Amino acid sequence: MADRRRVAIIGVGNLPVLAPVLASVAQYFGERTLEVRLWDPSSERVDVAQCLAFRLFRAAGAMHKVYGDTNIADALAGASDVVSILDPDMLTRFSQVELALDQFRSRISVLLSEDARILSVAGLPGPLPTSYVTSWPTVPEGAEHRLFPHQVLRWIREDEHPFEILAANEKTSLSDWLDGHLDDRVAI
Repeated sequence: MADRRRVAIIGVGNLPVLAPVLASVAQYFGERTLEVRLWDPSSERVDVAQCLAFRLFRAAGAMHKVYGDTNIADALAGASDVVSILDPDMLTRFSQVELALDQFRSRISVLLSEDARILSVAGLPGPLPTSYVTSWPTVPEGAEHRLFPHQVLRWIREDEHPFEILAANEKTSLSDWLDGHLDDRVAI
């Protein structure tokens, strides 16, 4: 849609990073509403990510549209902005489907428009050398990390309201990046 800005989030199976990213996007109210494309090679992870996005967007009152894809070409088509939350476990899954990181990088570079911007969060390596890298958000460790999928399910099932995650991620480096306040090539 021409009236929506398309943002692709790739690697949505990384729930401890995805939740704050979606909470930040849910509270992003730029000039245009967003069309958010969620991508992961696992359809089950895409389904969970979509449910979480719907819940957080509804809780924040966002009018963004959400779509899930297991096809990277569909997820990146027409994207002006790409948020990468690819983690080392994701790279293992790529090798299981015979998609090496170098092949993945070349495929992404072919699929993206020349003016598309890429943000890699949580200090994770970006999919392309031109990726902007930020250390936000802080990833939970230990028991909190292991139990995080259960927290996500409590939000999705509406057993708990996502007040805390929304409050903690209202103004982030992601929202600044979407607003264009951060230089795409300078890491923070």
